[in-house]
Amino acid sequence: MFAPVDGEIMAGAELRGIDPQMEQRIGGLADVITTGRLTDLAGGDYRIILGDVLAGELGVRVGDSVVVVAPQGNVTPAGVVPPMRRFEVAGLFSSGMYEYDRYLALVHVQDASRLLRFGDAMSGVRLALHDPLAAPAVVRSVAEDLSEQLGRNYMISDWTRIHPNFFRSIQMTKSLLFVILSMIVAIA
Repeated sequence: MFAPVDGEIMAGAELRGIDPQMEQRIGGLADVITTGRLTDLAGGDYRIILGDVLAGELGVRVGDSVVVVAPQGNVTPAGVVPPMRRFEVAGLFSSGMYEYDRYLALVHVQDASRLLRFGDAMSGVRLALHDPLAAPAVVRSVAEDLSEQLGRNYMISDWTRIHPNFFRSIQMTKSLLFVILSMIVAIA
């Protein structure tokens, strides 16, 4: 949950802890940042990069502060108190996909770990592939390897399951291109 420090607006979003140097090498995220840079995120500085739609909804700009509230809480005599931390907005990104621009916020992996009290553990790992359409096969392979080591205590997915409409659109475009090219060859 995110809220501007001086406002009453709240919004839910996914908080993703990243290593800025690794993300720079992989690409993708660095290319869609419109204000600021990935390297503006440094462990211990508590800075955040928001999607432009999320920032607009919260009414914040670069330099403003937002309070991030984690979903778990600590039981105290005053009741259940969720972990909260103030983050400075270091940048904005615009991916062109509403789902990301509205529901994603990026922080340094160390800051996410401290806020969520993970210690040295992580809740997930993302893989980047040279061929994005190979993701389902890679997921099956990784799932087979992990099932022997971890049992059933994990969830594995790929972008074709997370964004099925986008995947279907690509598949339909490929099919239509094949039909059109086949008709052109037949006519020629």
